[in-house]
Amino acid sequence: MGCAGSVESQPPPLEPVKKIDTGVLAKHGALGQLTIIDSKTALVVGQYGVCVLDVSDPNDVRCLTKVKVAGSREFASRITLLPNSTIALVTGSYGVDILDYADPAHTKKVTHIDPGVIDQEARTVIADHRTALVVGAFGVEILDISDPNNVRWLAKVKMGVCTRMSSNRITLIPNSTIALV
Repeated sequence: MGCAGSVESQPPPLEPVKKIDTGVLAKHGALGQLTIIDSKTALVVGQYGVCVLDVSDPNDVRCLTKVKVAGSREFASRITLLPNSTIALVTGSYGVDILDYADPAHTKKVTHIDPGVIDQEARTVIADHRTALVVGAFGVEILDISDPNNVRWLAKVKMGVCTRMSSNRITLIPNSTIALV
């Protein structure tokens, strides 16, 4: 009910325009993540990899290429884009894969980092232009992203608050060097 007892009508449900089999999403269980790069490109990550989509024509969205990544046993991997670059960090149960999508049709895995903190699901946050933090069940991993084409592992911080049974989160306190896990 709206103001003064008026009755609001419900809009009709949206109908899919087209279904796309990306080949990276699990049939059951784990969900995927869609990340829009720009008006032409999007990345879909799932349990079985990353699909690079051409979204330049909304009536003809198509998969340009698929990239196998470390993946996840039970949860979908997650994508974090590095600012001012064509690099994406993909976190999954088996570590962090660094992808270069400068040429979307030829997106490639640059390297793999096994931080040792991820068990099932991980979250990544960009702290600043030099640092990314990856939180998993076994702690926080610190990555050097100052050169996006050469992402490197810096350190691991063991935590006593993370759990394998929940989706761990990390939040940065603005204008500080403090992160809450």
